[in-house]
Amino acid sequence: MKVSLNDLQRDDVIELVKKARQRVHLKKQLQRKPAGQFNDDDLEAEKGQEVFVNYEAMLNSFLASGRDLMDFINQYPLPGKPGFAERLNIYCRIIALFPQDIEITDRFNRSQGVEYALAFPVDTTQTN
Repeated sequence: MKVSLNDLQRDDVIELVKKARQRVHLKKQLQRKPAGQFNDDDLEAEKGQEVFVNYEAMLNSFLASGRDLMDFINQYPLPGKPGFAERLNIYCRIIALFPQDIEITDRFNRSQGVEYALAFPVDTTQTN
């Protein structure tokens, strides 16, 4: 439908344009496909197991180990057998939660394409 500028100044033409626009909008809404029915599997909760970590207990074991934090976490028995990404997340959380207990060195290691700082328990036997 072509409308001239002169026609657009008339109220009756503006009303016709509005009606045509509404019809086009309604047709677009009617063309949407409804979603299919849900089956029982769709309604079940996600079965992924979230790993619960007692960070304080893990920290105490780490402090007693004397090993670097990432190596310790990779060897630590966690429920659900979390992958590298989850263990890297735990590494970051422990450093964030207990910075006073962990010494982050200027040495780095690489695992699965990720470089991380070596972190060790703070040596409490040193005197200043």
